[in-house]
Amino acid sequence: MSQPQQYSRAFNFSNFQAQNPTSPLPANRLDEELGRVKVVLDQIRSVIKVIQRDDTALANTSVGYDQLKPELNGFGFNPPHAWAVSRNYVVRDTVFANSGFFQCIVSHVSIVFDDDFTAGKWELIADFSEISAVTDASLLTSGTLADARLSFTISAYAKTLLDDVDGAAARATLGLVIDTDVQAYDANLTTWQAKTAPSGTVVGHSDVQTLSNKTLTAPAINNPTLVLKQSAAPTPTAEGDIQWDTDDNAIIVGDGAAQKVFVPLPASVVAGDVFYATAARALARLAKGTAGQVLRMNTGATAPEWGGGNGAPDAVLEDQKASATDGGTFINGAWRTRDLNTEVLDPSSLVSIAANQFTPTVGGWVEWTAPASNVGQHKTRLFNVTDATVAGVGSSEQSAGSADTATRSFGGAPVVAGKAYRIEHQCSNTVATLGFGRAAGFASTVEVYTCVKFWRTT
Repeated sequence: MSQPQQYSRAFNFSNFQAQNPTSPLPANRLDEELGRVKVVLDQIRSVIKVIQRDDTALANTSVGYDQLKPELNGFGFNPPHAWAVSRNYVVRDTVFANSGFFQCIVSHVSIVFDDDFTAGKWELIADFSEISAVTDASLLTSGTLADARLSFTISAYAKTLLDDVDGAAARATLGLVIDTDVQAYDANLTTWQAKTAPSGTVVGHSDVQTLSNKTLTAPAINNPTLVLKQSAAPTPTAEGDIQWDTDDNAIIVGDGAAQKVFVPLPASVVAGDVFYATAARALARLAKGTAGQVLRMNTGATAPEWGGGNGAPDAVLEDQKASATDGGTFINGAWRTRDLNTEVLDPSSLVSIAANQFTPTVGGWVEWTAPASNVGQHKTRLFNVTDATVAGVGSSEQSAGSADTATRSFGGAPVVAGKAYRIEHQCSNTVATLGFGRAAGFASTVEVYTCVKFWRTT
């Protein structure tokens, strides 16, 4: 089985947070990072299963001769058998031959035992040739064991080991040094072997452990319930210290000197929405406006809203005629409709014009002006055609009846979306052809008479 792969980080969350302090951590990156950690942990667990049983003890046959240090190579034997010719013997094999017990100390293929022994390939462990012959009579007297003696020769090394009085003397004979060749006894190892639940001493790889005021270094968190420290007004300053503000429902993170505040987004956010603060740690959502609207404060100056601006008009309508064409005959005694035939400006299509009437698609404010020539007293008004009501009245003006003079009546009024309006004019004296305005007659220009300007307010 190969070694577990090395964990390789794919994304630097610290750099992301530094560059995007107001953005939440990217969930897809976090899932990828945790996935990488899980792969490595699963591989580690697979390796652990090879060397550890379910009862946490070492797995059977998991430690063999190859796992011992070189200094222990002479300690222990392979199971013995009778020596045989043309057999491949390896170090630690043992055989019975020539009334003795031998251990192989040089790997070889057997030919003649005596020659192999003389060549130093075998080491005598015990010599059984010196065992004395005994008779039944010398062993048993009247049905009881009276005396039995076995006599055989063992090597000086083995005799010394047998004569050692305790474990310390045996370690000295074997040349074993604690913490170098063997592991000293440790009570924690006993705790680990008998452990069935998490403890303060050791935690198993499958344990559930509650951490309080602990530091995690490169942790692996599987299916967690993560509860942050929390209070009504947390002010962490230690870098990376994360706390929950229970009053404002916000995450507060220490940056080493002060705090960084992360507040949740309002519900139902879509592209184009605008956020504004309703408190120090609370955001509200303003849905995106429509074409031509500008952002402004509401009448209470408490929150932003979409509406019309106070600058240039959103639409301009005019009565335009060819160069040198007078405004038209102005007949006294009643309200006369002024011509309105040209959209000079309307980039957001807020106003439509037809039959000398205009209809706004949104609520707004209009200002108008209309000239009169040689008609005496005159006045304009804004008439709501849809509702048959007067929406606004223009200024009262005077244009001398015989002095070729012209003056303009000005007015302004609010208009309602979807209603049709027109500019009406009344005078005291009828004037043919030029009563609605005298042409200038300059080449390559149009004559402009009635003019209406529109500003959206909603």
